[in-house]
Amino acid sequence: DVVLTWLGKQDATAYKIYRSTNPEFTNSTQIGTFTPNGSSSTFTDLGVSQNADKYFYFVTWVN
Repeated sequence: DVVLTWLGKQDATAYKIYRSTNPEFTNSTQIGTFTPNGSSSTFTDLGVSQNADKYFYFVTWVN
């Protein structure tokens, strides 16, 4: 599993998490939507081996 942690945005109502094998995020896949709980946010990408392919992540917020 891969655990992502970031500082939350105060007025965010949700976050969308994306994963790609390409650092330019071409062909990225939305892997989850996360509802924040407090000022810090954590999302776990279940089932991803840390020894497998190199993955790149980005998070967007929704208000």
